[in-house]
Amino acid sequence: MFKTFANALTTMMIGSLGLASAENKLSVAYAGDAGHMDDLIEWMCARYTRESLVITRSLESQQLLSRARRPNELGADTA
Repeated sequence: MFKTFANALTTMMIGSLGLASAENKLSVAYAGDAGHMDDLIEWMCARYTRESLVITRSLESQQLLSRARRPNELGADTA
């Protein structure tokens, strides 16, 4: 979800979370993964998902999002 795997997909997910936040709606991503992001994608993530909760699939993703100060919890089933 938040990595360089496919910038178009990452942009769509960031946009969806950001749109929900902008409309004061619940903004939650379930089973999110995070990894290396291009500078522009990282900036978009920081700007538009700061009020979104990401429930991550792995400890590594949780730690990366925590370092980026994104609200997150570990708990999605990886299966």
